[in-house]
Amino acid sequence: MKKSATITVDIQFVQDDGVTPVNITGATLRFMIKRLVSDLDAAALIDKVPTTNVTDAPLGKCSTIITANEANNLPNNVPLFCEAMAVFPGGEVVRTETQGFTLVNNLIKALS
Repeated sequence: MKKSATITVDIQFVQDDGVTPVNITGATLRFMIKRLVSDLDAAALIDKVPTTNVTDAPLGKCSTIITANEANNLPNNVPLFCEAMAVFPGGEVVRTETQGFTLVNNLIKALS
């Protein structure tokens, strides 16, 4: 997948057991890409509301689009990290597991 292309990111929220889905009905969603796992949310390189909305709220599934312009502004040859969060009306926050990846010569090298 080329960096200069639009990238679709599929997201699923699960319980701490890593299997049981979190029902995200009514939650406000957010997707971020950061330089370091420890970076504050405010320091995210990309911080957006998933644009393609919820695909299956009871199963915790949604997706977002990283535009070609957003992807082109990400650095090459350094580890980057992405995560999503769901904020529920009562204030509870659920985050996805952080995933690491590296853009090498404008290609996505690895997701972990």
